[in-house]
Amino acid sequence: PASVDLSAPALAAHAPWLRVWLPWLRAIASLTVAQKGNVRDSAVVALQRALLQSGGSSGEAGAPPISAAFEGVVFPLLADLLQRAVAGTLDDERLMLRAVTLLSKVFLHHLATLLTLPNFSVLWLRALELLQSYLRAPNNELLLEAVPETLKNLLLVMATAGAFEDSSGGEESLAAMTKAVISSWGVPELQLSWEEAVGEGK
Repeated sequence: PASVDLSAPALAAHAPWLRVWLPWLRAIASLTVAQKGNVRDSAVVALQRALLQSGGSSGEAGAPPISAAFEGVVFPLLADLLQRAVAGTLDDERLMLRAVTLLSKVFLHHLATLLTLPNFSVLWLRALELLQSYLRAPNNELLLEAVPETLKNLLLVMATAGAFEDSSGGEESLAAMTKAVISSWGVPELQLSWEEAVGEGK
């Protein structure tokens, strides 16, 4: 599994809790590739619930732990499912679709918190990279329709939250980087989604 440096300054204060929480999340995520479909479905539901409720009464909610969950659990899960689909060892597009939904729901649920991260752009661009990869997955009829809709929703909510507002407006702004990535997808309707969410001038 992807490693998360718990000694990093941003995570040090949360390290005792993360040493328990991250392995627990990874254990749930590992069940998403179980042989039985009902086990896979239950695992996705359980993982999504755990991530949405993270930090509730424990007081551990915060940008660094949530970021660690994405880097150590969510992103590796989506990458693993994609790798299995490409290799022909996973033929469950519905499961991949649910994983995309999980990423989107958890990301938006914690968006206000995540936006405080100094490296938010890294997290966001990694999410975009995975969504783009899912468009190219084998047997992706459902994903071809769902991924653009998922991205459109992400863009609209992020724009409303002010994520793309940057007075510099340079090539390294989040808006500029996002637009460049979306343009590289070669999906015309996504460009329209970008313009609807952020405005034609950006």
